[in-house]
Amino acid sequence: MNRNGWLHAFKNLFANLWREQATRWWLIVVAAAIVVGCTALIIANVVNQRDEISYSEGARHGERYAATVMGFSRAGASGGVTKGDIESACTSYGNQVAETYGYDAEDYADGCFDRAYEILSN
Repeated sequence: MNRNGWLHAFKNLFANLWREQATRWWLIVVAAAIVVGCTALIIANVVNQRDEISYSEGARHGERYAATVMGFSRAGASGGVTKGDIESACTSYGNQVAETYGYDAEDYADGCFDRAYEILSN
């Protein structure tokens, strides 16, 4: 069957399906589900965008945190800093700063952790 033959058969299939009442409702429900699903994905993407200002400020704090940890290490303080320690410090401070200055606490903590861990793992 050539291309025009397939196109004609496809058109006839949907024309026949549309004529049947039950199938018409099924197609409407499927189309509505697709629209709702796409809308939900768009909204989720917009809601989950990172606040770059909060992240950047957190990264600056992460640099200061890493410098402090390295300073203690050079001064002879014993004990290593774990990922959990960095995450806990960044989350705790991020919550305080978010309340005071209006930053997004999660993005602030992510920026802090990412930068501090990057510096301390080198």
